[in-house]
Amino acid sequence: MSKYEVLVAKARQAYQNEELERAAMYYEEAFLEEVHLDDLLHLGAIYIDLDKYSKAIKIFNDILSVQEDNFLAHYGLASCYTDLGRTEDAINHFRNAIKIKPDYSDAYFGIGLLLDYQDDDDCEYYYLKTIEYEEDYFWANVNLGTFYDRNEKLDLALKYSLRAYEINPNERLVCYNLGVIYAKLKEFDKAIKFYKEELEKENAYINAYLNLGILYKDEYKDYETAKQYYLEGIAKDKDNVNLWYNLGCLYVGMNDFENAYNCLLYANLKDFKLREFMAKDPELDEFRSSETYEKLLETISG
Repeated sequence: MSKYEVLVAKARQAYQNEELERAAMYYEEAFLEEVHLDDLLHLGAIYIDLDKYSKAIKIFNDILSVQEDNFLAHYGLASCYTDLGRTEDAINHFRNAIKIKPDYSDAYFGIGLLLDYQDDDDCEYYYLKTIEYEEDYFWANVNLGTFYDRNEKLDLALKYSLRAYEINPNERLVCYNLGVIYAKLKEFDKAIKFYKEELEKENAYINAYLNLGILYKDEYKDYETAKQYYLEGIAKDKDNVNLWYNLGCLYVGMNDFENAYNCLLYANLKDFKLREFMAKDPELDEFRSSETYEKLLETISG
């Protein structure tokens, strides 16, 4: 093996071991001997992972200076500009990549994601193009489901969310999204099933606890089970204002004003804007006529 090949092999091994700085060092040393574009692209990607965007941008521009139709270099630049918040530049390079490689699903998804962040409905087109070229693209299916849910197109939301679930049922959020959609469709048993499945994941989405509590409280009038999920959620995220507030509302429904006071006080201390909402919340109508509520207002006001 040549010195270059030895150094590149070390770089790749270091990368596999997640030793990114070491991998970059070996590549840099190798390129003193000779340069292969595929390896240079890999170094650019490593620089992105290391947040060394100026170095990554230089590499991708250097590649384009000698090979202007390198779609991966355009994609690399788009990734840099995405992370740097330069949305227009990112979209331009994603589009350049697509011009060179019209079936480049990652580039379509990149544009869709950036437009989605801007609440631009054109994201739908790019997510659909992503799936046209790669039907098992998990996050395109997830994001389409979320997009259609947001636009109250629940049949389409369910279609793409179920497809995402078929592709990877173990990924965070997909079960939560299905729970939200089924709850809107009034299929509460299915909603509960998917919320509970979300909670089985190591990094479960915390709002699954909140939504389970709300479902058991509002639809099943099962206050004890609702309380259980609120408390389990709080155990995972003790500063979650929504969980504390909804637990307080639950205690009001259970005529336990003392515990309601404690929960609502904590929620208001975390988010002072809640006071205005609390003054109008119909769930607290009875509580607002109590001395405990007056005490709560006095405490919040200091």
